[in-house]
Amino acid sequence: MPCYKRTTNIDAVQFFEKEYHKNKEKYLEVRDRATFSELWANKTASDGRYYIPTEKNTFFATEYVLVYEGDYIMQEESGNVYTLPSDVFERNFKLVNE
Repeated sequence: MPCYKRTTNIDAVQFFEKEYHKNKEKYLEVRDRATFSELWANKTASDGRYYIPTEKNTFFATEYVLVYEGDYIMQEESGNVYTLPSDVFERNFKLVNE
């Protein structure tokens, strides 16, 4: 079977809950469920409090990706946004100097 290497560049930032509350502009795509419901006020990232809406919307709901403490939030050149746990990200991506 042929082997392929991905060559697309991505922008990425690592998510930390304390930083999110100090500098929300750094995490533009991230939404906080506590802004919509008091039930989430005492929850943390490990409870699924933070999420990123996806492009896939249905009639009844917006699909989303959960963001956990330490996850990397990535945006491809195509504009797709998704997350990876830090251990997976650090094994598969290298920092490129621009």
